[in-house]
Amino acid sequence: MEVPAEALRELAARKDVAGLFLHERDGIEDLDDSIDIAGSDIVHAAGQDGSGVRAAVWENGPTSNADLVIAGTYKANPSTSDHSQNVHAIIRNSESGTPNGHAPGCSLYSANDKERAALTWAVKDEDCTVINQSFHRSSEPGSGVLSSDDIYGDWLALHWPYPLIVHAAGNFWSTDPDNINPPSSEYVNHKGYNTISVGNHNDSASAMRSSSVFRNPTSAHGDRELPEIAANGVSVTADGITMTGTSQASPAVAGIGALLQDTDPVLAHWPEACRAILAASATRNVRDSTWWQDVVAGTDARDGTGAVNAAEAHRVAQNRRWRNASATRRGWDKGLLTSSDFDGSKLSTFSYQVYVPNSFFGPRKVKVALAWTSKIGTFFGFPFSSNLAVDLDLKIYDSSGQQVGYSGSWDNSYEIAEFTGQRGHTYTTVSYTHLTL
Repeated sequence: MEVPAEALRELAARKDVAGLFLHERDGIEDLDDSIDIAGSDIVHAAGQDGSGVRAAVWENGPTSNADLVIAGTYKANPSTSDHSQNVHAIIRNSESGTPNGHAPGCSLYSANDKERAALTWAVKDEDCTVINQSFHRSSEPGSGVLSSDDIYGDWLALHWPYPLIVHAAGNFWSTDPDNINPPSSEYVNHKGYNTISVGNHNDSASAMRSSSVFRNPTSAHGDRELPEIAANGVSVTADGITMTGTSQASPAVAGIGALLQDTDPVLAHWPEACRAILAASATRNVRDSTWWQDVVAGTDARDGTGAVNAAEAHRVAQNRRWRNASATRRGWDKGLLTSSDFDGSKLSTFSYQVYVPNSFFGPRKVKVALAWTSKIGTFFGFPFSSNLAVDLDLKIYDSSGQQVGYSGSWDNSYEIAEFTGQRGHTYTTVSYTHLTL
């Protein structure tokens, strides 16, 4: 509804009103050898191309569908843009003589309207388990708190079909229409806990694009870290259109998410596991130090956990493990935690083990990630808040019980620990909770 400001103040004062949110209809598109640098082609060669996975692009429709393979559309006659065409094509296209996207076998849906109803259609009506959003609302770059879109995305991730929602972190420049002064003060545009935001690195994953937004949201302890990951979004040509920006990096990660869900279908309904695998498999640090070192140093990192690596993520996804299983080089698990999973010292009563084979020459880098979800507050079924109700940390020990790795931030829904593993050694990973579940 549209009401005068005084009426809004009166509404806000009522005890039966849980919250007021701005209903924004418009969205701003972020324009600024994607498959090769991410290693998606290696996954394709191994037999996974996203087949059986339903993915959706949420923004206006593409200008032309001639070289796109669209399984369904929200609107018959939407507003269109070349930006949308490029974003769709980065995930899947049918253009002759060129790469056909990061997930060329997925079923690609076009939620071709920036109204939130289009997102609901993709998730609830079409059962899409991967969503890409490469636009932002005008209110988001200047705000350090979650928007209503963020809260709704967090809520969707906790309900069937439990989608992996991927966002462009945003771009800034001197004539940026977001009107943030200075432009570098722009906040990462999407701040949800249960989704993933993507920054933009160059064609060799050796540097972040200077325009890629990285300013962290406000948080209770000041250590919230966004974006979570980076991908190549520089001069990405898809379906005959070349564009640069986090808008082009985000669909790369979304397409890789579809590859993971094709590798192990269980991942289609566990976005937390997808987020953890993507983080743990990002083997190339683009800028500054490791994720945890940056958090400890108070560095507002531009690259998150580093550059997305589809090939390594695929290897991890192939190795489903379970609590207290024998040690392997790679692995992942998913599940629900209760207070009984932690002992009196607040350490988990179960663990996971990783080993560094003797066949390697010298020490090897080991990276472990843990991801969980926020708690959604609802009012008559409507989500109005998203907050972390539990804080988990990661602790890693060698065979003698010496702690060799740690990650213990306060305000994130994930932790990433890295350490140097010695060949022939086995390491044990446990989690620690600060709060009562």
